[in-house]
Amino acid sequence: MHDNRLARFREWLRDAPILAGLWLLAGIAGPHPETEADRIREQEKDRLRRAFPALVELLRGEIGRPVPAGTGPATAAQHPRKAGRWSS
Repeated sequence: MHDNRLARFREWLRDAPILAGLWLLAGIAGPHPETEADRIREQEKDRLRRAFPALVELLRGEIGRPVPAGTGPATAAQHPRKAGRWSS
């Protein structure tokens, strides 16, 4: 097992200069240009955000805000199965 650790360390030492060079090259080159797929994906996200604004607020962490009247969970009297309007 000791030899395995030593071999992995030697591989890391061998690869470290290459990885550092690639990291620097990526930093100099900057971010990737936006593709058509990126643009379409962002349009779809915007469309969903506009369609479900309450869900966006919920996901942003505004969970503790008061729930408007009539939008909370149904009571037993309002639920059709519990009120006997549906058969089991």
